[in-house]
Amino acid sequence: MSISDKGIVWGYGIQSVAFATSVAASGGLRARREGGLADFKSGMVPIEAPIHRGHWGEHEADRKPGYYMPSFQLPGLLRPGLIKLLLDQVMTPTAAGSGFTYALLSGVSQNPSATKSLTLWRRNTFAASKDKKLTGCYVKSIKLSGSQSQQKVHCDVDFVAYDFDDEVDGSGGTYTIPTESWLTHAGVVMTVGGSAVRCPEWDLLIDFGTVAILDNANNPQEFMLGPLKVEGSIKTPYDADVMADFEGQTANTLTWAWGTAGSSGYLLFVVPVQYDEPDEDAGEERIRTGINFKLARSVAVPFSVALQV
Repeated sequence: MSISDKGIVWGYGIQSVAFATSVAASGGLRARREGGLADFKSGMVPIEAPIHRGHWGEHEADRKPGYYMPSFQLPGLLRPGLIKLLLDQVMTPTAAGSGFTYALLSGVSQNPSATKSLTLWRRNTFAASKDKKLTGCYVKSIKLSGSQSQQKVHCDVDFVAYDFDDEVDGSGGTYTIPTESWLTHAGVVMTVGGSAVRCPEWDLLIDFGTVAILDNANNPQEFMLGPLKVEGSIKTPYDADVMADFEGQTANTLTWAWGTAGSSGYLLFVVPVQYDEPDEDAGEERIRTGINFKLARSVAVPFSVALQV
């Protein structure tokens, strides 16, 4: 079945109560055109739990057979306002002037915020009764990527959710598209170990390991954060510093910054990293392919994000 994207709008509402309670849309979301016509239902995976000879077959013991696990990937554009919505769920914000700094939640295992889950809406303005809704959405991962060729920084967000409804009327919500500008590759100031470098291409994956716990129920009874994974790659025209850090197996710090601290539109990622082996031109300290990196646990320089909407 084909459908026009002419009447499609996206919206979200922040669930300030339990994640099982949906709310009307209070703001709009942008989806990238080249990301295609995203759909809530396409990412749902059925759970199979067959029974053989009176014993459970291969399945995860806490899930009922035949239930669909709601999930969704939003092909969005990077902007501080979107990042704030997501990090409010899974990190600890601290007011910093008129902005915020985000640090990792402490402890071995953690639940995301009970009052920051999202209701996501995909509204069809030409067929209101066929709107779609995801209730109790939590961010699982954020993948960012920038390059000279694409310019607009891509922000692909993976969600896990409590419930899915594909026959709902979402006309009572507000779907105002954000006026906030998206961020560009040309606008980023990137540093390696504190030194600014030109970086024609990069990507960054932040995976919070968010999982839904069903406890043999029809819907998730709890969401939990798993081990944090941060990894990606950078491409720089030179980097003897990176080579030395790789050879010595020491950590370095990568930062991505847009805008000015204290001003609207500011966004900063600070990632302590260790590098995988780079590919170097023979006899030259010049990197000709991307250098892969992964998060290095550091007390002196922890993983953090700062922003101002």
